[in-house]
Amino acid sequence: MLPRAAAALGRVHAGPPAAGHVSAFRSAEAYREVASQHGVALPPDLERWLALGRRIEGMLPPATPVLCHNDLLPGNLIDDGVRIRMRFDLGNPAAHAELEAEAERRLLAAYFAEGAPPDALRRLRLMRVASDLREAIWALVQVGISGLTFDFGAYAARYLARVAAGTAALAI
Repeated sequence: MLPRAAAALGRVHAGPPAAGHVSAFRSAEAYREVASQHGVALPPDLERWLALGRRIEGMLPPATPVLCHNDLLPGNLIDDGVRIRMRFDLGNPAAHAELEAEAERRLLAAYFAEGAPPDALRRLRLMRVASDLREAIWALVQVGISGLTFDFGAYAARYLARVAAGTAALAI
């Protein structure tokens, strides 16, 4: 399924540039504000994590905005048995699927049919950290606004731990 999913994403990203831009980094910062407005006790390290997000953003080369889904969890993939339809940066599905190193390489090989650029794996791993940071802060918003009986605080802590692990692995 991984090569089919990467090929689907490649088809979407090969389309014309999109008029707008969604940034995992800006989303995380916006979520922090919403969580604060709802009285959520924010983790003491949150500002440090957001500063890390800005550093990661600065490490990435500029990219042309393309269509994206903005919530590419494995459950949001549409598989009709022939094609998979999805839209988002490769880091998001790699993070949510918790891909191991070999699966990351297969994803990149399938996405970049002509061969992945030298920095593709590092970019993927940086965007995995950005995706996990956005997910953690989204969960903090849910602590303040959701009526679901789900431990969004623990969910946020889990994703912040993944941010820490990803950061350590990348030595940033």
